[in-house]
This record gives sequence, structure tokens and C-alpha cells, in this order.
Amino acid sequence: MVRLVALAGASAAVVASANAFTVTITNGCSSDIELVTRLASVYTDASETIAAGASVDKTIEKGYEGHFRNGTNDAATVIEFATKGDLDLAWFDIGIIPPHLNPGYEFCSSLQECKDHSSSGIGFNTPVQVTPKSNTNGDNCREITCLADGCEDAYNFPKDDTKTHSCAFGTDFEVTFCPSGDDSTAQQEQTSSASAAASASQDATQQTSDYTPETTAPATEAPATEAPATDAPVQQAPSDVNGESETTAPEVTQAETPAPEVTEAETPAPEVVQAETPAPEVTDAETSAPEVEQAETPVPEGTPAATKSNTVAEISKNLEDAPDVKIFDKMKFSMLVPEVERHLATAMPQRKSVLLCGIETHVCVLQTCLDLLDKGYDVHVVSDAVSSSTSYNRSMALERMRQSGAFITSVESAIFQLANDASNPEFKSISKLIKEHLKVENGFDTKARI
Repeated sequence: MVRLVALAGASAAVVASANAFTVTITNGCSSDIELVTRLASVYTDASETIAAGASVDKTIEKGYEGHFRNGTNDAATVIEFATKGDLDLAWFDIGIIPPHLNPGYEFCSSLQECKDHSSSGIGFNTPVQVTPKSNTNGDNCREITCLADGCEDAYNFPKDDTKTHSCAFGTDFEVTFCPSGDDSTAQQEQTSSASAAASASQDATQQTSDYTPETTAPATEAPATEAPATDAPVQQAPSDVNGESETTAPEVTQAETPAPEVTEAETPAPEVVQAETPAPEVTDAETSAPEVEQAETPVPEGTPAATKSNTVAEISKNLEDAPDVKIFDKMKFSMLVPEVERHLATAMPQRKSVLLCGIETHVCVLQTCLDLLDKGYDVHVVSDAVSSSTSYNRSMALERMRQSGAFITSVESAIFQLANDASNPEFKSISKLIKEHLKVENGFDTKARI
């Protein structure tokens, strides 16, 4: 297996701690800090006090997703770790994105724009440094530092994805609040003052004008919209699908693209509603698109704000010869716009199952899913064909959709559910694509991602 080969060259220390690693959190500030831990799967915070100069150890196991911060106020510097998925990696980053962004500005493209359009006005409160204790390579596995608001090493806005880093799973980390001691604390206090001023200014602005949520702005600033990971296009027979649950690791959003029937299956294939732009890391699109074509599955393709961008090449190149690809342009977050709803009702009235994939799991995919459920559709969310700006947002959205009645499945599971039977004429070609897909670890091009 690829994972075993990857581990073969790892140091004995890494192999010995293959099931977990330790994050040592140290308080370098001159006063106590309130360490808050939030798990992606539980929207509640656990807190503990770390005295000045003291430290605590946290054990991170496989499947972890969450963050640490100083203080109960979520307008704070966050240190995120994620180990979900089958890749033997520990993902980490620092975030200073202001929380509570106003409707229409979920995809603000700069720190200042995010500040101007959030109720918090700031996302930084304490200087911090994250240091891998081994396996550093000067590129992804390296020390990152954020001493003041606007620091280059931290996420400044939702799509600031170059700020995500990774080390081999098993690498221990040191997280230090106020790494420069009193100098860091002074910077923290200056930032807090700036935060208060920003909030006061924002409150004054909001009092002078009533805010009207804009549905067009979001799509304009939202990431390129296109059929996301086409892995989703694979359709599932509506009545057979029981929904398998799966997850993946971290980034974005709009769902659209019902997919037509698989002619070989006895039951009509569910429509594939694809969300706009596929997350950079979801390269499964290259696998599923050809499979959809081989399965003779018509794919309605949604392109939010199509005038701003086109479908990414990884998807469009595999759908050029696919039958019945229908494109819908939209500005609304949900893909279930009137045009799509009419198309489903008139062109595919017998189908009540939908495969959903795309980016911004927590915005467009989520809203599309809820709208489809409300209309009585069975919704199957392809977990490894959706992504968000942060791993937390993605996990939260998947859990909410599951709780609302959606089925959580995977690309490979959906593909073979559509094939239904080894006697399917397309079974061999689909199997070949799957095998080629798996030659790259877990379906991801690690060189492009890591």
C-alpha cells in the first residue's frame, strides 16, 4: 500500500508514534491564558487555565479536527490541527480571519474586507508560534509564526489556502503563545485596542444604514464556480442508495448539477447537483468525470457567476463528450434555483435522488442540500468531493446535513452503486479508472497538494 511505502522511510520515532502525536502548548505570556479547545465534531468549547510560563500536552490521534485559542471570545488567533482522511499527515495552520462575516461576504478576499464586513472586526488576539519538533523540510513542514494582526504566516481570509501546512503524521509540535514574551504581549495589547476601535467604527456604520443581505455579492467573490469534484457526478440509483458515511481532510462551495440516469441500471440514477468550483485538493473530479461519461449519465453542470470564471479544466475536459451536460448560471448560494427546479421536474420527473458535490460545503453545498431535502429529494453528499475554506467548516456542514436527513457517501462507493452489477457493460472501464485513480495515494495528487 502507498501508505506503508511512505512510512518506510520515516524515522523510528515517527513510526513508534504512528497512532498519535503530542502538541505541547506553552504560555510565554506574562499573565495566565485561558486555553480553549474546540473540536470540529462538537460545537462546544472546553477550557483550562495555563499559568504564565507553564505548559500542557495534548494528544492528537487519527481523525482529529479542531483548534486551540486563547479566550472564550472566538474573535481570536486560532491554531488548527486536522488528521482526518487516510493520508499519513498532520495538517496545521494559524488563522486570524474575523469571525461572524456578514451575509454576502463569506468569501471576502482580503483581511481588510473581512474586517469591514464582520460583526467582530478582527480575528487576532494573541501572538502565537507553531513549531514542528521533527521532520521539518523548510516548505510545508516548517515553523509558522504570527506576532501581530495581518501576519503573513496566518490565514487572513477564507481562501488564503497557501497558509495550510503539513508534516508526517507522528510529528510532535510545540505551540507557544507570546513566543517573544513581553514584546508579543505588547503587540497583543495594541491589536486589542485596534480591535475595539474597529468594532466601534463598524457599529457606528451599521447604525447609519440598514444592512440588506446581498445574494449577488457572495457569488461574485465566491471562488470560481464550476462543477466541483466531478467525482460527485457519479449517480446513484435512487431507491438502492442507503448512504455510506465518510469524510476527508481540509478547504469551498456551490452545489449544482443533477445527473441523468445510468442506462444500464434498473433504477434511475440520481441527479448530480454539483457545487461550483472544486476544492484544489479534490482531484477526484478527474476520475469521476470520465466515469460519468462512460455510464452515459447526463450531467447538469452549475456555474455560479459564470461570467466571472469557467469550469476548471480537470472537469470540463472530461465532460466535453458527455451527453446532455446542461449548464446553469446562478448567483444564489443554493443551486436549487427556479431554472434547476423546473429542469428536474420536467426533464427528470421520475428521479428523486440527487448526488451532491462541490465547494464551500458549509455554504452552497449545505444550502442546496437543505433545499433539496425540503422538496422531498433523497440527497447523497459525496464527502470526498466537497470541501470548505477550513476543515472545521467542512466537518460541521457534513454533520449538519447528516442530521438533517442527507446520506453521506464517497466517490468510489457512489460510482459502484451506479454501476450496480459486474455485468454492467461499463463495469470494466469504470474499474480501470478506479484503479488508475488509486495509483495516487487516496485519489489525491500528493505532489500538488503537499
